[in-house]
Amino acid sequence: MGPSRLGAAGVSGTAGTADLSAGGRHDLCGAGARADDGRPGTGCLHSVERFAGSRAAGVTAATKVDGRSHRWRDHRITRRRELLDGTLAAIRRHGHAVGLDEIAMENGVSKTVLYKHFTDKKGLTDAAMERYIETVLVPRIHEALSEDLDEYQLTRAVIAAYVTTVATDPEIYIYVHANNSAANNREIITASEQLIADVLSAVTADRLRTREFSTAGAMPIAFAMIGAVRLASHWWIYDRTMSADELVDYLTMMVWGGIAGIARAQGSAGRFAAEPHPLVEAKEDRSLAISLATSGHRPPDDPKVGGKPIGPEPSR
Repeated sequence: MGPSRLGAAGVSGTAGTADLSAGGRHDLCGAGARADDGRPGTGCLHSVERFAGSRAAGVTAATKVDGRSHRWRDHRITRRRELLDGTLAAIRRHGHAVGLDEIAMENGVSKTVLYKHFTDKKGLTDAAMERYIETVLVPRIHEALSEDLDEYQLTRAVIAAYVTTVATDPEIYIYVHANNSAANNREIITASEQLIADVLSAVTADRLRTREFSTAGAMPIAFAMIGAVRLASHWWIYDRTMSADELVDYLTMMVWGGIAGIARAQGSAGRFAAEPHPLVEAKEDRSLAISLATSGHRPPDDPKVGGKPIGPEPSR
């Protein structure tokens, strides 16, 4: 069964990016008619002027000033995004210890210009983190969710999208966490997690509903998956005792094990709680022991199966 093709709230259909600060809008003024603060933009104002027709001469000076104000606001938003993209490029080039001098040089501006747009280093760091989530992380996860895959492959693809993003840009990840306490960037992280959780829960609920299973747990299940993958990736970025592919393997095993358990209980927490939960089924335990015996290996905590030693006897 192919997955539902769902669009994430706030994900742009043209640029392929998500804007956490302004969701997608659809009104009679048309595309691009509103500025990022939600007020009518120049496109909407021009429509009003055309509608006025013969009253064009009566357009007040205040309206014209407002139009110029919105054009200037649009310019500042565009410039701010350019500076953030330059900041991300500087971090990739110089590493997580990059300073404001290197960031300014990468952007071809002075530090005064950076302070004009972001006030201080914390403001720049917060904005860079948000920009990275909008333009890189969320689009990759949304792309993974749009693939025509079965449930297992879809689960692995979403996990791989997150881990690959962290593994591809470790310096950006470390820079953000080195320059921000959890309290400072919690709001941005929460916004991104909510955006991803909304899409994951919608996909999860859709798959459960198709099988006539309970969908009540879709949202907490989505957040649980996000939390597990994010925290494990955070550990990995500083530890690196395994490869990124191995991390994806272990996370997929854990998350898919949970999904399989949810499916067996038909999405019902009550039904799940009422069922027995042996760690390994007796038949599976016996099959594993036989497999190990055949291969000549001995289970670490079970020296015998069925009263007989597993594998060759040690020489005396």
